[in-house]
Amino acid sequence: MEYFLSGHGGQNTGKMYTLKTRLVTFCPFGQGLDVALSWPLFDALCKGSDISGVPGVTATTHNVGESVAEMTLYPTTDFSSGIYKVGGGKIPLNCLSSGQFTLKDFCLMHRHASVVYWIACLS
Repeated sequence: MEYFLSGHGGQNTGKMYTLKTRLVTFCPFGQGLDVALSWPLFDALCKGSDISGVPGVTATTHNVGESVAEMTLYPTTDFSSGIYKVGGGKIPLNCLSSGQFTLKDFCLMHRHASVVYWIACLS
């Protein structure tokens, strides 16, 4: 099952996480994601996993077993934030109103996830 996580995001420098699912990011670690790019990505993933038609997208795939910096997703009122199913529309499966969580937390809650798209900064 494919999901995307949308919100404010960051990395915890110095802490690493070994991926339990494939991860697709849209900015390099240590950088911010352009908000103008995040909306077309959000819309495309709401419809399905084909992001090839979104101009300016540079996607990086990280595979299962790869170590990446620990990542945290934070709630925002600036745009839609939460956990979404790819192709499942614009209503989140889980909102972030209760606070932040890490990619590790997500993977523990959704062990059947095959791909996670991270629509958030990695700064």
